[in-house]
Amino acid sequence: MRSYRDLIGTPYKVDGRSKKEGFDCYGLVHYLHKENGIKIPDYKAPEDACGITALILGESVRWKPTELKEGAVLVFKLMGHTHVGYAIDENTFIHAWEQTGGVTIERISRWKYKIIGVYKWQ
Repeated sequence: MRSYRDLIGTPYKVDGRSKKEGFDCYGLVHYLHKENGIKIPDYKAPEDACGITALILGESVRWKPTELKEGAVLVFKLMGHTHVGYAIDENTFIHAWEQTGGVTIERISRWKYKIIGVYKWQ
């Protein structure tokens, strides 16, 4: 398992796709997949409430529901928009969130009622 600690504190930036410039939530998920040699589509910050979810479901041939484990993408429904994070294990996830100012690691239990799906790119 890789260390995610080096990403903590990377600033939040809309459409951000690198540690140097910052990340938005999907930019971080995209970056972590790329770091693991997995090429996934690059969705740019959709503003509607179901944007990322619809894009993931639209790619349903490749995005499959999965169990909660390292590398799974968690999709959350927040007030007015969709948010994604990257599972570190069955208890924690890493995400870039504007409200924390950037990349942070949190316990999944704190967010469990906001989860609308867990997916893996295949």
